[in-house]
Amino acid sequence: MKHKIRIEPAGLEFEAEEIDTILEAAEKAGISFPYRCRNGVCTACVCINKNQGQVSYGDLPPIMNDEEKEKGYTFCCIAHALSDITLYHPYIEN
Repeated sequence: MKHKIRIEPAGLEFEAEEIDTILEAAEKAGISFPYRCRNGVCTACVCINKNQGQVSYGDLPPIMNDEEKEKGYTFCCIAHALSDITLYHPYIEN
């Protein structure tokens, strides 16, 4: 199943298969997405989930404190979209 991913403030949209991470889906769509480790550690790919979209981390849950969870931090290098989602990342450009 595919889900629509929207990146703000750039206004970019792409689709993600549930088997792909959000980062992998962005790369397939030709979007330059920041990352370094692809393991949910470095935080370069972290976006803020703006619409309460659902993600799964499978066997690789990120280490987040309660404040980060409340703010909706999403580690896109290991997150798989389970619904349509709007994410905020200030350095992803159109």
